[in-house]
Amino acid sequence: MNFTSQQTPGNERESAPTVKKKPSLSLRGIRTVLSQKKFWYVFIIVVVALSLLGGMYMLGYSNGRNRAEERAKTTRNALDVWRNGNNPFANTITGKLHEIRNGSIVVDTNRGERKEVMLGNDTKITRKTESLRKDDLKTDMKVTVFVSSKDHPTATRIVVTQD
Repeated sequence: MNFTSQQTPGNERESAPTVKKKPSLSLRGIRTVLSQKKFWYVFIIVVVALSLLGGMYMLGYSNGRNRAEERAKTTRNALDVWRNGNNPFANTITGKLHEIRNGSIVVDTNRGERKEVMLGNDTKITRKTESLRKDDLKTDMKVTVFVSSKDHPTATRIVVTQD
């Protein structure tokens, strides 16, 4: 084969076939070392990122678990929920009417206490489905009185349970 260049009428110049040189061993070694370093850098960054994410997850998990355990310690059973202020009937007085005064009533409670309750202009008095007036109240009637507060009880509703 002749590798010299020849002039032909259709082809101005014919060049010799080129042979690709393999990179030298030292250049290949440098590329391998660089790619290995990049791999390890990326590997270390991924491991550190996963460790940080796992640590944050565990911290949040343990914090939430501790809060739940504290809440569980304060509420032991369903009755504690009622005792801790979620009882809608906490501000009630149940018993017999002992005395009916001008602006208040006195109730002998089922616990043996005697409580005076103020009557407001908007106090509703009912017996089953029937509405009553303040004049319809009589002593020895069994009543449940819903009060606005325990400190200065004012009746919001009086339900007559028995005559």
